[in-house]
Amino acid sequence: MPDIIPAVWRIDVEPDEFQPGVGAEPWVGFETMATRVDAVRERLQAISGNAVHPTWLLRLDPDLERVYGSVDFVVRQHRGLFDRLVGHGDPLGLHIHPYRWDPVRKTAYSEHMDVAWLKDCIAVAADAFAGSFGRPATIGSFGGYFLSEAVADAMIARGFEVDLTVE
Repeated sequence: MPDIIPAVWRIDVEPDEFQPGVGAEPWVGFETMATRVDAVRERLQAISGNAVHPTWLLRLDPDLERVYGSVDFVVRQHRGLFDRLVGHGDPLGLHIHPYRWDPVRKTAYSEHMDVAWLKDCIAVAADAFAGSFGRPATIGSFGGYFLSEAVADAMIARGFEVDLTVE
């Protein structure tokens, strides 16, 4: 038997729009992706001879409260879908963006310079995940291709064991 090369199938669970408007609709792209994964899961398992468990990384950062009314909107809106993914044994984790709202320009932007904000985004997401799933997140990634020592340290302090930021 040849050596197995481990692979991670990482799926970021995010709003359909880059800058969603307040009160935006459910995350149809997430629903569609979950349906597609279900359609190929058994076939990929048969071809590879290994169980297939995509890693689903959820956005649960502070800007989502402004847009959807709660940080954990996606979990509340799609609870049954998350239960199904967990039932398959798929790992769940966090995909955190440090979006900050600028009321003057009426846009959200990635705030990378304010270390306290970065840490707050991680804390808010980690708390929302733990509240939603009854356990801490141990897998994470930071959005926008950004990773600093402060972010890595804050994720470690919150119990993250795996970082998938580097793409």
